[in-house]
Amino acid sequence: SKNQPKDHSKNQPKNNMEKRAENFFQKIAKSRILLSHGICTLWYRAPEILLERPYNYKIDIWSIGVILLEMICLENKLTGANESDQIDKINDLPNIIETVWQKGVNSNNLRELVEKCLIYDASERITAENALKTRFFKKKVKRGSLSTSSR
Repeated sequence: SKNQPKDHSKNQPKNNMEKRAENFFQKIAKSRILLSHGICTLWYRAPEILLERPYNYKIDIWSIGVILLEMICLENKLTGANESDQIDKINDLPNIIETVWQKGVNSNNLRELVEKCLIYDASERITAENALKTRFFKKKVKRGSLSTSSR
C-alpha cells in the first residue's frame, strides 16, 4: 500500500557496486578480448603496462580492482605522479588494502575479490570467470551462465 515504506536497498551504493563489477567481469569473461583499446589513465594501469611487458585482457581485471578500491574509499589510492611513482604506489597496495579494511570495511568477500584483481603478476591475477565464482558474487551468478571453454 501507499503507506508502507519503500525498499531503497536496491539503490544503495553497495548494490550498485556489485552490479557494475558483475557487469564488467561478465563482459570480459564472455569476450576474452581487451576492453581497453588504448593505454588507460596512469592511475588505472596494470604493472605490466607500466613496465612495458607483454599484456593481455588481465589489464582490464587490474583496472576493475582499482575502480572497486576507489569506490570503497571514495577516492583513488593509487595516484602516482609518474610511472615510477605509480609503481611505488602499487608496491604499497598490501598496506593500502590493510588500512582500508582496518577503517571499517567489513566485507571479507569484497576484500578477497579486490586483492585477487590487484595481484601484481598478471599470470596469477584472477580471471573474469573465476572472479564471478568468488564468494562476493556466489549468490548472484547462476551456474552455467558463462561458457568456461578456453579460447
